Amino acid sequence: MSIGITHAELDDLTLVELNERIVGHNERQNETWQRHAQLTAYILTALAHKRIKARDLMPEVFDALPIYTPEEKQKELDDIKKEVGLN
Repeated sequence: MSIGITHAELDDLTLVELNERIVGHNERQNETWQRHAQLTAYILTALAHKRIKARDLMPEVFDALPIYTPEEKQKELDDIKKEVGLN
């Protein structure tokens, strides 16, 4: 695994900065795998003539994404509106 830094840069990073680099790298990798899964699902759906979901093909890359109920989505939206004063 390469996070795109040299040995010299590594020596200058604090632990917090290194952790941020690693988290960012992992998020980018996860997004890439999600795109691959989605494209594969599109192709398989066209070939199989039935809906195939990307989450079903690679659930491990989608586990980090929360699944919200409509009520949870509305509550989150209401909280944000309240926070910014859009009541």
